Amino acid sequence: MITCQKSKFLKVSKKDCTILKSKILVIQTAFLGDLLLSIPLLREVRKLHPLSEIHLLAKKGLGDFYLNVKIVDRLHQVDKSQSSWRNETSRKLKAERFETIYCPHKSFSSAWLSFRIGAPRRVGFQQLKTRWAFTETKNWPRHLPDALRQVSLVTNLSNENVSSKNVAALQEKFTMQLSEKEMSFIEAAPAALPPMESHNGEQTVVSNQESYLLQNRNPKNPADTLQPSVGVKDFFVRSRLKDYLVIAPGSQWATKQWTQGGFAALIEILLRQNNRIVVVGTQTEKTLADSILHQALAKCEGISDSNSAINLCGLTSVSDLILIMRDAKCVITNDSGAMHVASLAGTPTVAIFGPTTLSLGYQPWNAKSIIVENNELSCRPCGKHGHNECPLGHHKCMKDITAAMVYDSYANMTSQR
Repeated sequence: MITCQKSKFLKVSKKDCTILKSKILVIQTAFLGDLLLSIPLLREVRKLHPLSEIHLLAKKGLGDFYLNVKIVDRLHQVDKSQSSWRNETSRKLKAERFETIYCPHKSFSSAWLSFRIGAPRRVGFQQLKTRWAFTETKNWPRHLPDALRQVSLVTNLSNENVSSKNVAALQEKFTMQLSEKEMSFIEAAPAALPPMESHNGEQTVVSNQESYLLQNRNPKNPADTLQPSVGVKDFFVRSRLKDYLVIAPGSQWATKQWTQGGFAALIEILLRQNNRIVVVGTQTEKTLADSILHQALAKCEGISDSNSAINLCGLTSVSDLILIMRDAKCVITNDSGAMHVASLAGTPTVAIFGPTTLSLGYQPWNAKSIIVENNELSCRPCGKHGHNECPLGHHKCMKDITAAMVYDSYANMTSQR
């Protein structure tokens, strides 16, 4: 809209007017996977409000990617570990004077924030506990995959008869995969990797970045020599790494992680076929990845070469992961944020589902994907997110999945068996 601050004594011409863009806020402070599944929604918001300034509210450390690819114009981040984050966030964002707030995150905190920020138009899903916070509510279409659920906040999808037959068409229409233009923004953006912690004792920083040998039965990681100024692309060029698979063994929830032994056995099979392996995850998952690679490489000593595997856990941003996964032959992952990053990259994906099921809606939003799961258990799903421990104590949903099952899915999809 155009506003003019007019004085009683002065005539103000059009050129003296200030042109102010209306501001739109999308609130999505859930986990990384939920945030990535918001991409189709954010694109639709952009189409609906082409002249507006699009803002995103996300958890700290998760939203920079959205600025890099220009899906949003401004980013606001919250640190939920701070007890005062709700009051501070609402006070800060109220001053932005948003015209509309979209809230796909079905939580009381997000609804409360929407109300306190106080935009004239606030759109959320219909829930008894939060309907007071919004000026408009939409039915939550439980039957849809989550990417489409979120899109239904700004479309009529929730009222349509969406079946398994037309989900594929909607998946193409509301894709997560980045366009060539969006991918070019990532390639152009600075992508420096943070420095890796130095290892003490037996695991020390190695001088040869192409070495991942079993020396004293402790694998050395070529990523240990990365400096802050070294980006993912430069590192991959210098490492001459190609024809590789990406493995993401971690998850926010312990029961959603396939077994260490399963991942190790799978990596052993892949290494024996001269594949190269890149393991990705968070800093807290580095020890898990080290253990898995140690088990796999111990059985491949003298077979795999010196650049057969690398652990990049804790070293990558979302943008880095997209570049890594884009050039991979396949991504093998649990039901986790990494699975959704693979959808952004458009890379063939094998997703291992344990306590969760496709009926919850959090499937890989990628036509080139296969789900490996144990369909013989009546206890699945045991929750929306999984647990830190199996409620029944057996964890058969993951333990009964073998490396051969996962490898067969990979081989069938890539026709490389």
